[in-house]
Amino acid sequence: APDDLTSVLAWMSALRAAEPEALAKVFTTRLAEDDFEGWFTLAGICERLHVELAGDMLTFADVAEKGNELPDFNEQERWQALEAVRRLYVAWLEELGLADRHEARIEAVGRRTCRTEDTIVLIGTPELNDVMRRMLEQVADRVSVWIFAPEKLDYRFDEYGCTRADAWREAWIDLSTDRVEIVERPADQAAAVLRAIEGY
Repeated sequence: APDDLTSVLAWMSALRAAEPEALAKVFTTRLAEDDFEGWFTLAGICERLHVELAGDMLTFADVAEKGNELPDFNEQERWQALEAVRRLYVAWLEELGLADRHEARIEAVGRRTCRTEDTIVLIGTPELNDVMRRMLEQVADRVSVWIFAPEKLDYRFDEYGCTRADAWREAWIDLSTDRVEIVERPADQAAAVLRAIEGY
């Protein structure tokens, strides 16, 4: 599987090889051929979208198809254009003798070929995407889940230690206001955390 940089560069090559008319349906800005930073940024966007969708066993083509089930969906051409770029991306990787790890996971799930001789220990997994869940289902006898909570709260977690939103929605958290510090920016949050740790 390619590393992250290789994946983004493959997306970049796919974008540059795509039909300009198709790209115009996705991105409003038309980039110059030598705008490396611009192409690299667009490639990163495509990579992030691809990873997020693949986590739920979806491609850009699936979005285009399923979107038609929604009222007022008018993004089909955009997603179809992205799908064309995705296919160029996959082809580019294949030329290098590589395979996209996310698509390989989807394929492994579909073929039911997920195997391991090791024990998989899940700790602190508040949520898992669809592809991870399906992979774990195929090796369920090798999975051990550790949850840092009293046994009486086990109904608030599923079989993989993920939180059940409905069980937590009405949960009472006994937290006094003197333990809460309200800050404005992420840097202030980090400073507040450091002060709290220092106070232990």
